[in-house]
Order: sequence, then C-alpha cells, then structure tokens
Amino acid sequence: MPAQNTHMIQIEKWKTTDAQTLEELYSNVDQSHCLVALPIPLPKEQTDRYMEIMETGINGELVFECRKVLMEGKIIGKIDLNRYPNGGAELDIVLRKEYTGKGIGTECMLMLEDDLKKSSFASHVHAYVRLDNIAMVKVLERTGFVPGRRFEAEVYSYEANGPMFAKGREYIKVLSREYN
Repeated sequence: MPAQNTHMIQIEKWKTTDAQTLEELYSNVDQSHCLVALPIPLPKEQTDRYMEIMETGINGELVFECRKVLMEGKIIGKIDLNRYPNGGAELDIVLRKEYTGKGIGTECMLMLEDDLKKSSFASHVHAYVRLDNIAMVKVLERTGFVPGRRFEAEVYSYEANGPMFAKGREYIKVLSREYN
C-alpha cells in the first residue's frame, strides 16, 4: 500500500556528523520503551562512534543506513537499519514525544516500505520490540509486519557519562516483514 502522507512527512537518508542535532532529538524522545536507553547528554565516545557509523555506513560487519524523519523541515525522528550478511535488516525507529500517537510512525513505516521495495538494501526486516510498547507493535502490524517469537532479554541503560549496564530483563516480541 503506498504511503498516505497526511502529515507532510518526509524520510531522507541521513549521514550527519552533527552530534548536537542527534542529542537534541534524543532529549525529546520517550526512551521508556527502548531496548537500550541513552543518557542525555549523550556520552562522547558512543556519540563519536555512532557519528562514524552514520558517515561510513559500516557498523562492525553490518551495513548501516539511517533516515531522518522530517516535518516542515524539522527533524522529528530517525529510522536506523542494520543489514546482516543474509540480506535481512534490523529496524530501529524513534520519534520525538510530541509526534507519537498521531499516525506518524505508521506513515514513516509505509514510506520506508516504498524505499525498501525500490532498493535492494534488505530482503526482510526484523524489529525487536518490548511487549509493553503496544503502540509500536500496532504500527508494525498495521504496516505488514508479522508477529514472531517472544523471548526474555536484558534491557540496557547508560549511567550519565558512564558505562552501559543491564537495567533488567524484559519480554521482547520479534516482528518481521518481507520486501521481495
């Protein structure tokens, strides 16, 4: 189904070295449902590494793409895809708090679907979502993702300007979508 762009949303490939823009975005994201919660301010070492990944498109052995989500020229979110050697990719999407619950996530996913059908970046996409993130599960299911297995996993957080630590175990749901 083609994207119904009722909110004048755009998604564009994003290669940035502007850590301040990234930090401003994350300071306005509700990270309570994220598998890895980032501290604000973002730690310099991790931010520099992420900036390098965005610029080079390489994340260890994975190919990486990032798209910024724009509304009226303002960055309101981002979509990351890490592609594995088997052609599948892992999805991560965040939106600023004030833009959630308005159908924008669904529009973004439909636009991403259009992009992935036109490109050969990934043959299928997986999303790992906490079970308590009901809104994201619904967005993915509305846009053709199929629920898969559930499992228990560590959920991580960072101490402000410190190391990452496990903040507990959560139940995770895997949702998948083919793009062939």
